Amino acid sequence: MPVVAAIVELAERVVLVRNAWWPKGKFGLLAGYLEPDETAEQGILREVMEELGLQGTIAEFVGTYPNPGNNQLLLVYHVRVEGEPKLSAELAEIRRLAPGQLRPWPYGTGVALRDWLAQRGHLDHRLSESSYSPP
Repeated sequence: MPVVAAIVELAERVVLVRNAWWPKGKFGLLAGYLEPDETAEQGILREVMEELGLQGTIAEFVGTYPNPGNNQLLLVYHVRVEGEPKLSAELAEIRRLAPGQLRPWPYGTGVALRDWLAQRGHLDHRLSESSYSPP
């Protein structure tokens, strides 16, 4: 099943989200399922608007990533936004971190984040064993 995900950049920081049903301290990329007859580009911009209340601009397509444990194919985009986020009911909190502060996780969207950081020279080869926990 295709899932869109975004590396959301706000004022040169990456926005990580904690969904309301995730345990405290567990953060990840904003992601969601496509709606019928929706392109991946439309879907990720809709998800950014729904979850953060912000208009986004796609900066680039990061890539496709298998997530076999969930029977998903992740379509990951780098999306730039401006303004102050207004969290949807699905999100418990967000973190805004400079690229050098991020520690990608070794599965799902963490692999895309690792690739994105590596392309920008921000990766120091640290991978955590679980989802990101901010310092």
